[in-house]
Amino acid sequence: MNAPLLEIQLFGPFAATIRGEPLPRLRSRKGHWLLALLALRADRDVPRVLLAETLWPDSEPSQARYNLRQCLTNLRPALGAADICLRAPAPQTLRLDGTNARIDLSLFDAALADGSPGALERAVALHRGPLLEGCDEEWAVSERAAREQGFLGALSQLAASAAAQNRPDEAVRHLRRIIAADPFREAAYAALMQALADCGDGAAIVHVYRDLRQTLHRELNARPAPETETLYRRLREQEKPSSRSFPPPSPAAARETGLPPRRLPVPLTALIGREEEVASVAGGLQSGRLVTLTGAGGVGKTRLSLAVGATLTTAFAD
Repeated sequence: MNAPLLEIQLFGPFAATIRGEPLPRLRSRKGHWLLALLALRADRDVPRVLLAETLWPDSEPSQARYNLRQCLTNLRPALGAADICLRAPAPQTLRLDGTNARIDLSLFDAALADGSPGALERAVALHRGPLLEGCDEEWAVSERAAREQGFLGALSQLAASAAAQNRPDEAVRHLRRIIAADPFREAAYAALMQALADCGDGAAIVHVYRDLRQTLHRELNARPAPETETLYRRLREQEKPSSRSFPPPSPAAARETGLPPRRLPVPLTALIGREEEVASVAGGLQSGRLVTLTGAGGVGKTRLSLAVGATLTTAFAD
């Protein structure tokens, strides 16, 4: 497929190409922001005075308009053949004509408006990062916030649809993207724990809950909501029968299977308050050949190892 005459990417750092080649270097970033502002309002007439006041808010109106004219003088030659996309429908307006341009934001907005699962997938694929990442102009911040909510809403719909259709692994993928973009969205953590439970990944549930608890404590000096804690406890309780599917074999069972009875030391006291660590290490041993416990002397590494070994006695022949 031929490259579009003009392509503008607003998600992530600003980028523009002309027939696949990068836009030549401009005298200042204001040329990029002018293109970005017009791309945000593609196929609409934008008053020049609005553009000038937005790009140079601290300048006198006459100076701002002069700055805009200078910016256009620098931008038009750089656009080359793509200059036909930058139109002046009237002396006091400018318009970015989308006929020969591909603007990721326009495609993103159209996909969200469509709302179908396929369209939402296209929308989240277009989101390569926050809108105009690195631009701290006030107008960019407000536009960025609106698009982030649209992105997170699309992911939430896709995750809910995947969960309803019994595709928990797909739901996990979408929910992890939500948390990466918004680490304080507690509802996403709860949905992720449920999806991981549907996948049968108990160790990952522990990690997700721990990440949520640590993030809230570190950043907000808060703890998870009661309903989140209740969900976590319920999922952990549901998982317990599966962990009991690894009981220590009786001598008779060992003789029948040809396996020796376990010979792990029997602690004199019960291990209390380390259930999360036991589940985490046991889960790691299900997916990797080696799990290393580290810590200062006396913190209980050996005791934890014994508890994990007792849990997984029959899971490994040796």
